[in-house]
Amino acid sequence: MTYIYFFGIRPDIQEKEYSDIYFQNLNLRLSGIVEEKQIVTNDAGMIYINVLKSNIHSYDIRNSGKYYYCVIKDNKAEIIEGGLSSIEIGDSIIIDSYSKSFSVYRNGKLVEESALYVRTAGSLLNKVEKLHHL
Repeated sequence: MTYIYFFGIRPDIQEKEYSDIYFQNLNLRLSGIVEEKQIVTNDAGMIYINVLKSNIHSYDIRNSGKYYYCVIKDNKAEIIEGGLSSIEIGDSIIIDSYSKSFSVYRNGKLVEESALYVRTAGSLLNKVEKLHHL
C-alpha cells in the first residue's frame, strides 16, 4: 500500500499566483538523491540534491529574481521546500514543474507528494540565502 502525504505550509493567494507563473516558465524536470537538508523555520528550509537527471543543467536567478525555488549547477541542486522533517538523507526526489509536483521516494516507493510553490516568506528566504553551497 502506498501512502501519499501532502506537506508544507499552505501558500497564500499571492504566493500561489507567483508560483503558477514561475513554474510555467521554469519547465524543470529533475530527479536526484537527497544528500543533506537544513530545516530553517516551520519545517521548511533547504534540500541539497545530487542530480541524476535534469533537463536544466544550470539555473541561478538569485541576482535577478527576488523569489526562487532552486539553484542548479554542476549536477547539484539546492531546493527550498517544506515538510523537511519527513524527508531523509538518501531519499529520491522528482521535481516536475509541468505538473507542479514534488515527489519523494524511499526504497523505490512513493512516500510523499506535494504541489510545488515558491516560498515568499521573508524570514525563511533571509535564512536560506545563508545556506547556499552553490
